[in-house]
Amino acid sequence: MQLWNLSLLILNLLVAARGDRSAPCCEVCESGKEHYYSIPSPDEPNAQCGETCMMPSRFKFWKLFEPKLSKGTCASKGFTKYVSTETDGVWPLANTNDRYVQGNSSLEVVKTPRIVV
Repeated sequence: MQLWNLSLLILNLLVAARGDRSAPCCEVCESGKEHYYSIPSPDEPNAQCGETCMMPSRFKFWKLFEPKLSKGTCASKGFTKYVSTETDGVWPLANTNDRYVQGNSSLEVVKTPRIVV
């Protein structure tokens, strides 16, 4: 039973560490970081653009995992409707990014439930 409670506690901490996923994380970058975006499948209906803040020195590293990663913002490419905030990967190779769609998209904001122990 103690192992079960410990597992739930760890899961709750991991979910809480991801922050409020119904609000954008990357509208303003902290000092030393810049905006980068990626549109993995631009020709799909309801295509999404992911936008993150990261140190420019890490660009080449992350470009290996996300070949379409470019400097700039999703808004500069017409993706202005916020959908969600997601974390890709696992620590220490994780990156949190805001997901946007074009203004005429039918996708809505995703609200992720929190687990409370």
